Amino acid sequence: MEWYSPQWLWCLLVVPLTAWLWAEGPRLARRLSSSHALGKQVPAMAWGRWALKLIALAGILVACAGPYTTVPPTDKPTQLQIYFVLDASASMDVRDTGPQTRLELARQVAMRLADSLKGHRMGCIGFADFAYTYVPLSDDHAALKLHLNDIRSDQFSSGRTHLRQALQQVTGHFLAESDTSRPWQAGGRVVLLFTDGETVEPPYASKLKLLRDMAVPVIPVTVGSESGGLVPGMRNPLTGAPALSRPAPQRMDSLARELGSSSFRLSSQPTPEWIARVLQAVRDTPPQAPSVAEGGVEKPLFPLPLTVAALSLLATLWLKPTRK
Repeated sequence: MEWYSPQWLWCLLVVPLTAWLWAEGPRLARRLSSSHALGKQVPAMAWGRWALKLIALAGILVACAGPYTTVPPTDKPTQLQIYFVLDASASMDVRDTGPQTRLELARQVAMRLADSLKGHRMGCIGFADFAYTYVPLSDDHAALKLHLNDIRSDQFSSGRTHLRQALQQVTGHFLAESDTSRPWQAGGRVVLLFTDGETVEPPYASKLKLLRDMAVPVIPVTVGSESGGLVPGMRNPLTGAPALSRPAPQRMDSLARELGSSSFRLSSQPTPEWIARVLQAVRDTPPQAPSVAEGGVEKPLFPLPLTVAALSLLATLWLKPTRK
């Protein structure tokens, strides 16, 4: 136990002094004038009331000294806060990853990863020209998988990729969580980003800086084959030819380097080794820093002596002084 204001403990010396006065009070009172207040009151004071008042005084003085203890951080593995962010733009409907589209493959892999990460808080966000949170951070694993499977490109309007919107959405959620969570109990925060990397929009460097300052790694998974494929229902506005979409893994590699994380490529059904490497990258996310430098949490203890003091004073109301 430690103290914020230990100088108040010197005041505890008044407690034995008061006890001595209680014990010697009758003798002192007889030496005083019979009209003196001490001579009339002290001999008639019940010992129980004196004892309770001494306890209350000691409790108040101990509370003023500000006792506290330092609770060490738990040795249990920290709970991660993971957002699955899926690109649902029109280019994710390209079938260059097998019989399924890029988005269908991304959903399947995200659900496999979610199954392996049970016990952590997870949420999912879909984005194209805007970002939409399907599931905020939650322990409800069934709801997460249900909504992951529900992300489709036709739920978004223009079908263009706006990565800035997705980064802004997930940053806002993490900031909101930081207002109410206890950083010494919460685990690290990480974003799993599934996209083909094709994005033409204003720079998003400011969002990356904010995520870096918050120590939130973004692990990008570039979905699509190197040769690319035709985007269903879309044509090149200049030539009128069917629009061709090729993934941009270099852009995602640069994003990962900016945030000190790993990047991955997904062009077909992943192997167990690929899944294991992604899971390891997620689990390597460093936990949030503890609230104090020593690695523990300061827990104030002053409510306990104040409660003892209050109960002692209330108890004196039930004890009437003995009258002679």
